[in-house]
Amino acid sequence: MNWTPLGLLLLLCVQNAILVQSGRVARYAASQELLDLINFQRKQLAEVGQIADMYEMIWSDDFEKKASQLSCESIRKPGANYMTAVLYDKLTQSRINSGTQKEQEQASVESGTIAFGFPPQFKIGCTDLETPCPIVGTASSIVSVCLIGPSSNWSLDKVNHGAPGSQCSYGKTDNGLCRAPM
Repeated sequence: MNWTPLGLLLLLCVQNAILVQSGRVARYAASQELLDLINFQRKQLAEVGQIADMYEMIWSDDFEKKASQLSCESIRKPGANYMTAVLYDKLTQSRINSGTQKEQEQASVESGTIAFGFPPQFKIGCTDLETPCPIVGTASSIVSVCLIGPSSNWSLDKVNHGAPGSQCSYGKTDNGLCRAPM
């Protein structure tokens, strides 16, 4: 199974939805509306990829707080229990969206936004940066960051295939995704 195009689909839908909302995460991310969007996309990804144990995402105030404390130097480094995903300024995201599929796939890996589609993840916390982080050698900048956990790295060994929701350790939610452990 090729994960990059599936993760890319999720990435583009989530990033575009965030950008439509004034290009700022914090005003939008803490709302149930963003979680509903991410979970809708995760459900679609589970259906297309026949992922049996895709968790529903829940908001983490702890991750939001940690994200707000990251510096430009540490913004892309995973923590012990999370991956980071950065969101670019509107102009950069527009360039990425109009690029080739290969360029979009590369951007989803480089930005970490492919983590939105990683099945074992179930916690998310995002924040806008008070001062955007410039990307050296470009006119681009990072304007927002999300921490997505609890996994801090990718491993396809952690993915179970089968009918969506058929291998949930804690039961299923109303939307068919696996209930997150509490």
